[in-house]
Amino acid sequence: MEPFSPEQVEFFNKAAVTLPAVEEALQKLLLRVEKTESAINEHPDTVSKKIYDKVKSDTTKSIQSILDSLNKLQTDLQTSGQITQNAIQTNQLEIQSLQDQLSTLRNEVILYITEARITKAANTAEPSIKVRHPDIFSGKPSACSNFFSQLALVFATSPDKFNTDSSKILYAISYLTGTPFSYMEPYLMKANLPESDRPAILSDYTLFKETITRTFGDPNPIENADRAIRQLRQTTSVAAYATEFRRLQMLIDWNQPPLISQFLSGLKYNISQELNRREPIEDIETLINTAIQIDNRLFSHAQHRKPLLNSSPSMPLKQTVHNPIALPVSTTTNLPEQNDGPQPMDLSTASSSRRP
Repeated sequence: MEPFSPEQVEFFNKAAVTLPAVEEALQKLLLRVEKTESAINEHPDTVSKKIYDKVKSDTTKSIQSILDSLNKLQTDLQTSGQITQNAIQTNQLEIQSLQDQLSTLRNEVILYITEARITKAANTAEPSIKVRHPDIFSGKPSACSNFFSQLALVFATSPDKFNTDSSKILYAISYLTGTPFSYMEPYLMKANLPESDRPAILSDYTLFKETITRTFGDPNPIENADRAIRQLRQTTSVAAYATEFRRLQMLIDWNQPPLISQFLSGLKYNISQELNRREPIEDIETLINTAIQIDNRLFSHAQHRKPLLNSSPSMPLKQTVHNPIALPVSTTTNLPEQNDGPQPMDLSTASSSRRP
């Protein structure tokens, strides 16, 4: 047998070092394929599952074939030291084919993961929240802030629908009436112009909001809120009173003591008296919640008393000559008053007065 050339010997030495590393890498690939299979099996109806099954089968066969060849190659190197250049080239071609198949498998797995994420996102997407339309704004200063708060709620629940400032502005204008709509009408005449030629108030929602607020909003919100909270009184439930109190509270800069004092002064007498029987409360939110609980308890107690009042026995009815309609007759005995004298045509009284 002819001795190997120096180049062949160097090649064999490199192969002896490289082939065990290749074998280890292929073993790891087999483990990754098995792990991927368990994830794919959770969705057996997807197209990716069918493609994956075929690629996985072909790849597994190729991997096993390469492993067998590598084992034989390594054995030959260790025992006889005889191997041909063609055998190594053949294994290199098989390795290249394996790499191509693994690349295809990787692309299919990525496609499957992408499809699974899209499906999961569609299934777990939050349901759309339905909110009522904002109130029509006619230019009342006290309603301006509330109008834009309602708009913000609509925009927040439908971000895809109102994803541009122009869409928000046109929607807001559709809920204007009277003077505010007349104010915006000249700008609407230019709404169909190219965006570069439109007025800025139709393209910048912040500018639109500032303009409407400055023109039709409350010019002195803090002063007016200060005056309104001092004049506020409970006329219905404590909950309704507290709602308006909290709204005004957000507009002013008062400390806890004046807020507590003002809230107490606006309550109905029975609620205030019940609070006075308790320990002083030094937190406005705690005070409001306590007052609401007292009001609800008193209301519930009054509701339970109504059936008792309505179930009292009815009085017997009596008909008279002059009034044939039955009238209720009291069951109690009416004693004559001290100043009652004889009535006209009262014969029994007249006869008794003539007695000796």
